[in-house]
Amino acid sequence: MEHAYFGLNHQTLEAIDAEFNRHLLEVCDREVLYRLGRETLSPSDFGRFRERKLANDECVNIFVAAFNFQPKSGQLGHFGSNLGFPKPPGDFHVLTTFFYPQLENCAEAWNEISSQKVGSTEAFQAKSKHLLRWFKKVDMTSLTRLLIPVHQKAEKHWLLAVIYFKHEKITFIESWGPNQAAYRTTGDFSSVLTHQRIYENCRLLIFLLLTISPQITESDPMKDPHKWNVNMIEIPPQRNEYDCGFYLLMSIFHLLSFDSINPAGIPAVLHIHGATMAYTRLILASNLAVYMTDYEIWEAPQSSRKPATKVSPFPSSTPGSPTDTAPTITGLEPAFEFKETTPGQPKKGPDLEPGQPEPTFSPVESSVDGEDMLLPHDTDFFPLPSPLANLSPLAPLPKTPEVDLHIDNSPPSPVHQSEPPLSRILPREFDFSCRCGDHGPDGSKFANGLEVIQCERCLVWSHMSCQRFGRATGLRKTTPFFCDRCMRTELPIPSPPKAGRQRTQRIQLKAGMGALAKYGKFHYPVRLLLRLPGKQAWRVRFWRKCVYPPDVSEPNPEAAIPEGDLVDSLYGNQAARRHIRLGKYTHAHDVPVEEDVLSDFQNQPFSPRVDTILGPHLDVLFSIFSEPLEQNSHIPSVQYQAEIMNWIYNTIPHAKDHLTDWVGLPTHAHAITIVIAALNEEELRLYPDFPSQESEASQIATLWEWAWELQQHRGRVPVVDVDRECLGLFEQWMFESSDEAGLAGDEQWAWSSYRSGFEDNTKYERGPDFSDDGLSEKETPPPALKAVRIKPRPKRNAKK
Repeated sequence: MEHAYFGLNHQTLEAIDAEFNRHLLEVCDREVLYRLGRETLSPSDFGRFRERKLANDECVNIFVAAFNFQPKSGQLGHFGSNLGFPKPPGDFHVLTTFFYPQLENCAEAWNEISSQKVGSTEAFQAKSKHLLRWFKKVDMTSLTRLLIPVHQKAEKHWLLAVIYFKHEKITFIESWGPNQAAYRTTGDFSSVLTHQRIYENCRLLIFLLLTISPQITESDPMKDPHKWNVNMIEIPPQRNEYDCGFYLLMSIFHLLSFDSINPAGIPAVLHIHGATMAYTRLILASNLAVYMTDYEIWEAPQSSRKPATKVSPFPSSTPGSPTDTAPTITGLEPAFEFKETTPGQPKKGPDLEPGQPEPTFSPVESSVDGEDMLLPHDTDFFPLPSPLANLSPLAPLPKTPEVDLHIDNSPPSPVHQSEPPLSRILPREFDFSCRCGDHGPDGSKFANGLEVIQCERCLVWSHMSCQRFGRATGLRKTTPFFCDRCMRTELPIPSPPKAGRQRTQRIQLKAGMGALAKYGKFHYPVRLLLRLPGKQAWRVRFWRKCVYPPDVSEPNPEAAIPEGDLVDSLYGNQAARRHIRLGKYTHAHDVPVEEDVLSDFQNQPFSPRVDTILGPHLDVLFSIFSEPLEQNSHIPSVQYQAEIMNWIYNTIPHAKDHLTDWVGLPTHAHAITIVIAALNEEELRLYPDFPSQESEASQIATLWEWAWELQQHRGRVPVVDVDRECLGLFEQWMFESSDEAGLAGDEQWAWSSYRSGFEDNTKYERGPDFSDDGLSEKETPPPALKAVRIKPRPKRNAKK
């Protein structure tokens, strides 16, 4: 199938997202962005597609109106034509989100009848009449499918109920994993109380519809609906708390066009799956914008109609093209306003320019007539016979676990995938920002052939091997991944493998964890990067502080290490540890970290470059240091490096004696901003908005302000020494001396064979306190003399 939608083949998630944000800035001051019948969508509601928020009634109902709209002859396509979806048959009707609350009210009135409450019968008949007004413009003779969006406000969750009249079946489409598991275990909706309540309400609706339109089913029109089957279609579960509304919209889309979920042949980004839902949300919003462009053309006056050509609201700009220099978004103008009409008068179309003829057709009617309480309704439109004698009490739910719709639950692409399949979802570029420091809009430059993974919240990609404790490796396809910045709880340090537990070496080695690699005669610490496919070998990164023998060259970083030359920490394995001869290297705890450098800034002399930058601003910084904070609150600030602190410490008067008055305060912060502005001044002055014609003071103030913004932009993901972090945990397991480690503790790493290393002035070091210098030359000390206990002389008795 050839899909005409631009975003599937030409634009990336980042490009669509950028155009989406730019469009929101252009229309943020409008009260109504789109209007389709009586349904409206504001810019703030439109922004929910991008801001990873829960869909509200307006987001769902504007799509419902588009689904129900039937194009007139000569009009271009339908709502899914932009995506290449087939036109759905006209045997369905989709209700808006305001219908189900009224159905609940009607069901409550019905339940009050059994309690013989005074006036309950009259209340039920009044509410049921009002409920049936929703169907007065629905062709009941051809209706086979009725789709009901359900919003569970207490749970803040959306799901879809579908009534199949000819098949006498009620189907639920549920995206919340726990509810899916509950039904999968029991096969009965009674295990999910909210589903049972929805089912009972749907039964009541079915009965009311059968009483007024028995031709919608081939069975007995007065047949009790509790005998109808009920089942649930399991779709790939959502991975967060806000995607359920968009799962609902895509489920409606699939059922109407294909009568199945995730059919074969459609692009991966149009599948219902958590791995691609962020992209799908933007595609839904973009398709709505394109559709509203066509809708304006269709509903425009006959003489002013334009050819119904597809205009992308988010054009794919290329360098040098007009859209690159003056980006504009076409096809996203707000829909025209409709004037209120009095009863009996035909509704008019949009406001017309002088001289334009009246339109020959009116805008699409609202799919919801029952929601507008101000409109006049014909209370006798449906002759409603008394249902009380025919409607039987609610019966237990039938168990029908079988599902007859074809559902493809397999993900469109692996959830945790390597670089080659990545291009199926993000064609050319993707936002990449890893803990190791690699970042940029084009992640393919930084993947380096390693496996990458996407955060479910911020949608940023990073190396799997750079995640702490190897936690990104071996995740199940249904397990979400969150980066360190999006983690809501502190990640606990994993426990070492239990001593004596039999596990295969292949299972214990995984990307992101530490290991020992044999290189020459000795083993050195490495970080595992990637298990090479089809080979029993790994790509590794040797610890940068390893010291190799003089006759041995440094290892090739691209060379594959066979699994036979790799071992893990061998926790609790005394015999195996005694066969490992450790090479010389600097331990992780001996390598200074950023906090150590900043806390010892007095011993970090500042460079001449820092002195050249900050020297001219000594008076300003001293003023900030000596004056109250309120007088300098306009100066931006962030933390920086120890050199700047050392310069302040040694240059500003009295700074040595008042550390607490400037460390981390505006004096320190403004000095950092000055340095950053100076280092980026040449680039910042090239910006078109730079006030080059204004005074020097104004230019300096602009440089400082932009330097602050530059710091904010670049501080997305903190850079971590992932190699040191990995080795630190690995050494905890290697050198632990505890009851759990047992005899394989700190003292057992090749103790007897360790001294056969290469000859030089320094010997190998093992452990933080171990040294064997001159041990072979030491003479064996003589055994200690056994102490002789002096016995007291026995006392003699005096002679008598």
